[in-house]
Amino acid sequence: MSPTLIAAVAVTMCGIHFSVPDGWKASIASNTNTEVVECKVEIDPPHWPAPGKSRWGGPDHPVGIKVFLQKAPRDAVFEEMSFFTDEEGEVAVPGFRSVMEKAEPFRVGRLRGFQATPFGRGYIQDESLLRGDESRVYSSSMLLIVAKTREGRWVGIECDGGTPDEVVDCDAAVPLLAKTLRFGK
Repeated sequence: MSPTLIAAVAVTMCGIHFSVPDGWKASIASNTNTEVVECKVEIDPPHWPAPGKSRWGGPDHPVGIKVFLQKAPRDAVFEEMSFFTDEEGEVAVPGFRSVMEKAEPFRVGRLRGFQATPFGRGYIQDESLLRGDESRVYSSSMLLIVAKTREGRWVGIECDGGTPDEVVDCDAAVPLLAKTLRFGK
């Protein structure tokens, strides 16, 4: 997908409205942390493999939104999204080999918070599936965002860059999603 998106589809779920690139699918996800998270949305680009079908063990759903409970405290929201604040007040997330990646300010649409792009590694699930001289290891990055709306609601956005076979253009999809995200009826 190119960085310039021509078509978008409006979606309403979890009490929020947002847009995704044309052809992408959004669905409500199961929520295992009901003390902090109100609702979760899973988002897949076109032709994304069914869960468990990637030869690389890629994510079941590469893009997600977490809508946090109105009463959710900042520390609990940050912990759920893997953001940490150190003794000096710097915000960071753990990356490859637990190296802390500094978070940067994030301001898009009605959202204000932090974003980070930790680096990671992935591995082929079964080495017999390698093609030619393909490496069994790949590098990838995540785009993680934790932000508040003008109304004071916390949301989290996660985008996994994918695998060598299934690439996700987080730099194109996430700004569209963040810019259009609104709480509503």
